Amino acid sequence: MKKKSHPYTATNIANIIAICGPTRSGKVIVSKIVSSMKNFEKINVDFLWEQFVQLSFLGKISKVNAIYLLRRGISLLTYNLLIGREINFKKGDFSSIYSYQSPNTYLHRSKYAKEGDNVFKKIKKKKMNIPIMIHWGTNASDLLFETFSKIKMIRMIKNPFEIAYSWLQRDYGGKFYSNPRTSSLTLKYKNRILPYFAHGWENVYLRSNKYDRVGIMITKYIRKEMKVYNSLNSNYKKRILSIKFDELIQYPKKNIKLIEKFLNTKQTKFTKKILKQEKIPRNLLKKELNNKKNFLKKKLSPNVYSNLLKIEKKYLKLNKNLSA
Repeated sequence: MKKKSHPYTATNIANIIAICGPTRSGKVIVSKIVSSMKNFEKINVDFLWEQFVQLSFLGKISKVNAIYLLRRGISLLTYNLLIGREINFKKGDFSSIYSYQSPNTYLHRSKYAKEGDNVFKKIKKKKMNIPIMIHWGTNASDLLFETFSKIKMIRMIKNPFEIAYSWLQRDYGGKFYSNPRTSSLTLKYKNRILPYFAHGWENVYLRSNKYDRVGIMITKYIRKEMKVYNSLNSNYKKRILSIKFDELIQYPKKNIKLIEKFLNTKQTKFTKKILKQEKIPRNLLKKELNNKKNFLKKKLSPNVYSNLLKIEKKYLKLNKNLSA
C-alpha cells in the first residue's frame, strides 16, 4: 500500500506553560502571576486554538490533524509575539499588553522588530516562556504532551460547588451557548445548540433544567479530569503542578514559591502588584460556601446534588493529599 502524506510540523521551540482548569476555577489569577515572573511573556488566550484540543478529545478530528493544528497555532503565536503582531492593546483586558509587567516590550517589538527567518534564531536564543490559558488541558494531557515535547501545565483545583454556583450566575445551563458571542465549542443536536460538555448525553441535557445541566456538566468534567490525571505516569505528573484555589487565595507566598520552583524562575515586583490587584491574601468564609451549597441543594435534583457531594468528597481528599 502506498504511504499517504499527512499534515505535519515540528514541535514548538518556545517553552509552553498551559494554565488549565474549568471555567471559573482561578486560571486568570494564576495566569497573571505566571506572566508577572522573570523572563515570561504576557498572558495568551486563544479560544479557537484550544477548540482543536476539544474536537480531538470528542473524536471529531484525528490526532494527527489536532497535533498539526496545535503546533502550527503556537508557532504562529510565538512568531507574532516576537514581532509585535496581533497583540492585544485593549486596556483593561487581562491578556492586554497594558496588564503585563512591561508594555513597552511589545510596543517596541511592534514598531521595530523585523520579520523573517531571523526571528526563529532569536526565539532559540531567547528561549521564550509563553503562558497560555486553556479550559480543557489536563483532560487532554496525553495529546498535549505528545504535541509539545517541553510543555508544562498548571492544574487549577477548586471546590465543585463554588464552580457550579459561579456557572449558574452566568447562565451556563441556559441560553449562554446559543449566544453568538460565545467563544466555547458548541454542538448542534436536534436543532438545538449545546455545549461540548453535553457530548454523549445530549438527550439528558435537553430534558434537564438549567440547574441540573450545570451540576451534571461539572460532575462529568471533574470525574474525567481526575481519571485522566491519575492514569498519567510519574514523568508526566512531574510536568503538572496542581494549585488549590483556596490555598492560593489564603496563602499566596507558599504557592508562588511552588510556581517559582516548578517553572525555574523568580517573581518580580510586578508579582506583588498582581496580588494587590486581586486582593490576595484574603480569607474565604465557610459561611459563604455553605450558603452556596444550600442554594444548590434547593435548585438541583437530589441525584445531581448527591453526585456533586461525591465529587466534593474526592476534591477534599485530593486537597488534603496535596497539602501534605
